[in-house]
Amino acid sequence: MQLIVNSDVEGDLRIIEITPLRLLRARKILGYILSISTILIFQLLQIFQLRSLDVDGLLNQDYKIHYSTHLLIKNSHDQLEIHKIRKIDQSKDLSFKYRNLDYVVKNGKFQPLDSNLIGCDYKKKYINQIEVIQQRKLYGQCQLKVPIPSVFEFLEKELTSPLYFIQFVSVLLWLMEGFVQLAVMTPCLAILTSLINYTILRRSMVDLQKKAENNLILIVKRVDNDQIKEIQIDSKELVPGDIIVVRNNIIIPCDCLILSGSVLVDEQSLSGESIPIQKQSPEQMKDLNTFDYKQNILFDGTKILYTRQHVEALVLRTGYLSYKGQIFRNALYPKPPRIQFFDDAVKFLLIVAVAVIGLYFGLLWKMVELDYSGKIIFLRLGDAIVWNIPPNIVIVVNLSLTASLRRLKSNKILGTQPDKILESSQIDVICFDKTGTLTKNKIDVQNLFINNNGELIPQKDNALGLAIMGTCHQSYMIDNELLGDTLDIAMINHSQYQIQMDEDAKFIAVKGDTVYRVLNIFEFNSENQRMGVVVNLNNQYLYFSKGSPEQIQQLCQNVPENLNQTVDKLALLGFRVLAFGYKQIQEKEQFYQMSILEQDMQFLGLLVFENQLKDDSASVIAKLKEVELSLKIISGDHVYSTIQCGKEAGILVNQSIIILDYKDEQIKIQELVDGTIKDLIQTNQINLNSFDSLKEIIPSSKYSEFFIKSNQTFAITGSAFEFLQNKSYLSELCQSTSIFARMSPIQKSQVIKLLQLKSHVAMIGDGSNDCHALKQANIGVSFSSADASNTSQFTSQEQSISCIIDILRQGKGTSANILEAFKYYMVINVTKYVSAQLMMYQMQNFNDPELLYLNYFSNIPILALITITSPNMILTKHRIDTSMISHFNFWPLISILIISGLNQLTSYLHLYYQPWYQQYNPNPEQNTYIFHGDQNTQQFLSLNIYLLISFFAINTYSPFNIMLYVPILILLLYGILLQLVQMNWIDDWLQLNDIINRTGFQFEQLGFTLAFSILSVLIGRLSWITFYK
Repeated sequence: MQLIVNSDVEGDLRIIEITPLRLLRARKILGYILSISTILIFQLLQIFQLRSLDVDGLLNQDYKIHYSTHLLIKNSHDQLEIHKIRKIDQSKDLSFKYRNLDYVVKNGKFQPLDSNLIGCDYKKKYINQIEVIQQRKLYGQCQLKVPIPSVFEFLEKELTSPLYFIQFVSVLLWLMEGFVQLAVMTPCLAILTSLINYTILRRSMVDLQKKAENNLILIVKRVDNDQIKEIQIDSKELVPGDIIVVRNNIIIPCDCLILSGSVLVDEQSLSGESIPIQKQSPEQMKDLNTFDYKQNILFDGTKILYTRQHVEALVLRTGYLSYKGQIFRNALYPKPPRIQFFDDAVKFLLIVAVAVIGLYFGLLWKMVELDYSGKIIFLRLGDAIVWNIPPNIVIVVNLSLTASLRRLKSNKILGTQPDKILESSQIDVICFDKTGTLTKNKIDVQNLFINNNGELIPQKDNALGLAIMGTCHQSYMIDNELLGDTLDIAMINHSQYQIQMDEDAKFIAVKGDTVYRVLNIFEFNSENQRMGVVVNLNNQYLYFSKGSPEQIQQLCQNVPENLNQTVDKLALLGFRVLAFGYKQIQEKEQFYQMSILEQDMQFLGLLVFENQLKDDSASVIAKLKEVELSLKIISGDHVYSTIQCGKEAGILVNQSIIILDYKDEQIKIQELVDGTIKDLIQTNQINLNSFDSLKEIIPSSKYSEFFIKSNQTFAITGSAFEFLQNKSYLSELCQSTSIFARMSPIQKSQVIKLLQLKSHVAMIGDGSNDCHALKQANIGVSFSSADASNTSQFTSQEQSISCIIDILRQGKGTSANILEAFKYYMVINVTKYVSAQLMMYQMQNFNDPELLYLNYFSNIPILALITITSPNMILTKHRIDTSMISHFNFWPLISILIISGLNQLTSYLHLYYQPWYQQYNPNPEQNTYIFHGDQNTQQFLSLNIYLLISFFAINTYSPFNIMLYVPILILLLYGILLQLVQMNWIDDWLQLNDIINRTGFQFEQLGFTLAFSILSVLIGRLSWITFYK
């Protein structure tokens, strides 16, 4: 039985399944008793069990909601969480809070607590103070409160995670073994790193809170003593049902419905659309909702540019119920990344754990033979488990990602999702928008072609054409600044019309004595590829339309015969082309729908724009092609102009291009070679019923390879893409296509999704029509001044596509750092355990100072240096293999671990067979380790040098990172001096034996260690060079 009813207030983060659970009172009492008797250890285990969603033994499933105590919740990100049910005001009504939204039971099912105005008919009514208190009790204050945990709350959650549980077990074992200093240092370091993570988290949450804040003083109308009064209040005090007075230059703090007047708004902060939008009061107010009344609702975060008449608005939703609240919920609770590295690292750890535990049981007989106590045998088993798990690897990963984001920030690139850094290392396909991304934002009017008795002739000063240019747009003059789309502004400037605001019209366009009054605007729609306006000139009513030539010509009567040829010719030269249509209408028709007004228009002509390539686009494309990335353009422009842009940028080089288009229910296939277009299949030969015959021409996977090898590529239009939606080979076709033209915003995201079936895809775009594609891509990149900067994971403050090179470099370098840190951790832990296991034959073990030195003073600096290592300045063509179970990573590391064990074994045997060496005599009364001795000293010295040199075996500097040798060489020199030269204060602190005074023996031992270390380096480096040659 489905127990959730979804609502649009949830946005993209919806609950899709609820399972009721019940905690029995007897189990609860038993849990208290066990927690107290085990000093809270049982409670900690319960926390781990609930976080892993293992409810067996703790909670029972109970499908009667009113008998349940907890709920198992599954959301649209496939995440599972357990939440406690609460009662509302001591009543029987149940509710729970999930990610800043309250859910209540209605008709036996949970649903979000939404405004009581949504879904209802509304008649204007002012509320009183009692109603305000009731509404505030239900919906809270009108603000977005970002949940910032206190340091104690964060530490409680962080330090009770399963990862830290392993550290706590280690601490307990070390205390039982007598490693007091190490046991103290480990939790101190855990707390310190947690505090660092908390500082980073708190800073980001505070920044997010600042973005969410919108405190202003508003005028609200409420009933007071049976009179309607205007009251000034803080916007936080608003509640659903309030009626506010809207004025210029404010940012709306809630979702509200316009009750009177009309406004001009900027919704860029919400939708990424920078074009001013007209909104007005609705004709009726029945069944209020945000979809049908979108043109009448001022959403939270909307900036008011201009008001007409007295504007009042009804508060519909506040806080996280608002549209802005949905955006912030997505920011606070993003879809959790699935990083393959961690999955494979866990598998690798399991393999190593099995081997190490196998080693323990293989040597168990020897420990029994030497009369070791049961306590020591048990502690060695604990060491076998915890010594080989790198608990700090997550900390290293977080620090590496933070360092990478800071390096990007220094290059004026802002990243919002750290995990996307790792994903960028796997990118093999990059898709570019055309206008504003590859080309400059500046657009110039190049020419105007007018329809003269069926013939298109250039006429830049045509009066009617200039009138359409000055009126058919969505640009407005606000505070002496013309706001609108770049293309529209270029068109207006060329027309020389002055745009002025007017109370009785949307705006007026004035040039000399000519005054056009724009009475109605049908806004541009990417799906329809056109817009229209109703204008009045001296009591003469006209309808003007502007859009793509393909769309406008279908709505006009007198279309020139050579229109398509002219458009194709201009597009092949790289120009952007728009078509104009017009017709005279009656006064009463000004209120008609767009679909009626645009029928039977007169075709006026074509407006030609020039949009030049950015200065560095071609050079950046050349660098990306050098590293063998697949480059594509996804644009809303004409297919020929997009192809020309691809040629100028260098994406298309000496290639013949197969063009797929779909018109009049027929497919059209052409080939473009050296500027000449050749029809491969006549349009009248292929129709809807016989399209399957094209399988012989359009590539399956086999044909796809053929076309690539034969220097051919595809260009496909949005109409052809739509027609091919249900074809099984569309994915294969997209892989072989370099140009996607006349694509709608939804189609752009669909292309990305199809490419992702075989590739990791990056999208670079700057317009609001790129937002869907930027979200869909593995990584999305935009420019800070662009409309799409609010939806992409990376935002460049520079208007150059070179930012993608920096992002890819950082991704590859950071992935290499994390891979290197994991390998080094494994070498440290496994080698240290093998060494300790060998010393058990002599009842010896590392002492506290030695473990502190090996764990922190020697290796932490190396791991820190790995974390902050910068990427190579030159982008490499290689994709780094981050899978720890791949042949490339698995076998070299296993080989290095085996060699490390052989090195310690050789060191042990070399000392053991010295004539002056005194062996351990078994003593049943010996219940503790011996923390000093010849084997202890020799194992420590050999291990120290091997670990320092083994860094070079797993160091992945080339071709992803810069070299990091000098600090390591300094530590290595110190390690050699420690073995060969007596330094009393160091030797005393580490409790090293006087074996270090036997110079000849130490030189021999150093030779063995260097030999094994060099062998490890050769295996590591040769495997790396072979794979990345």
